[in-house]
Amino acid sequence: MSKKLTKSQLNIPPVTSLVQFAVWLLLVLGVQKGYAQIKVVVKTKPANCTYALGCSIELQVSGGVEPYSYAWSNGFTEKDLKQVAPGKYSVTVTDDTGKKTTVTEVVKATPTVEIKSEVTPASDVSAQDGKITIQVSGGNPPYAFHWFGPHVADASTQNLNNLLPGKYLLVVQDQNKCNSTLEVNVNSLNK
Repeated sequence: MSKKLTKSQLNIPPVTSLVQFAVWLLLVLGVQKGYAQIKVVVKTKPANCTYALGCSIELQVSGGVEPYSYAWSNGFTEKDLKQVAPGKYSVTVTDDTGKKTTVTEVVKATPTVEIKSEVTPASDVSAQDGKITIQVSGGNPPYAFHWFGPHVADASTQNLNNLLPGKYLLVVQDQNKCNSTLEVNVNSLNK
């Protein structure tokens, strides 16, 4: 004749304890096996000059199961993008279990340096009284000015005075070393 054991003799925990244990076990195993959602933090660096290939996008990925694979909208498969043009980029991050998440980021270039000029003509072909006044916007100030033309060797001021008639070339550089150029023609009132 076999003897029947009771619950207390088998040392079985109450049902609520088993349920709590099962939930705890699923949570622990789920996180350890990477069942947590993939999270992507994006850090962008704009290009120094418009249309320059100086932008970068760096990713910090967590969750899911490593290793991760990357599929960028421009066809690249590296984790981070470096030396790319300004624009809109999407990346799909896939973990080892096939879970995917996609993020999109727009990388902008530094604004272009814009130059406007106002010219006062010289009073005569041999008069040294012409003038060029410059207005600069965009880019990242402060600006450096480099002039080339008749009798302006090493001129580095924003505006030029006492000019002979002729062609003058201005190169403006902002603090990011982005350049913009402008050719200015100083005419003579009496030709």
